[in-house]
Amino acid sequence: MRQILFLFTFFLFWSCDTKKYPLDMPNDFAIKIDFGHQKYNSKTGILTREFMRSPDKHIRINLTVEQKMEIYDYYKKVDFLSFPSEFECDTLKPGGVIPCYDFEIEITSNKIVKSSRTSDYCQNKIEKEKEKKLIVLEHMILKIIENDEGYKKMPDSDYISL
Repeated sequence: MRQILFLFTFFLFWSCDTKKYPLDMPNDFAIKIDFGHQKYNSKTGILTREFMRSPDKHIRINLTVEQKMEIYDYYKKVDFLSFPSEFECDTLKPGGVIPCYDFEIEITSNKIVKSSRTSDYCQNKIEKEKEKKLIVLEHMILKIIENDEGYKKMPDSDYISL
């Protein structure tokens, strides 16, 4: 009888481990990011690096539950759904970088698909604080991607920035 009680208790605690099985993260939570001639889709786990003179290269990078949970927690914290689809330049404050870098993040959660993009074409945006949060999210995702061993072995893109 004690063995049955012990096993029942063990399975009860094991099944309630929220780190392995987050209860609040939706099953459809997925990220797509388009950055610097590269695209990543967490649903398929495929990262594509674009090339001009040769076929595009593809590798698989599967996010762990912990990585997805970290991104999901930040997504909720910054209220990603309130971000504009594109951050607009403040025309009263000119200035930017040429060539410019732009990226777009699309997140699916609870059957809601939302994307937001920005670039450093202009440095002063109307919603500067929200843009900073989007940039932090991009850095969080890129850090995970760039730490992948397969990613480190990929050849550099042959696109040239002037």
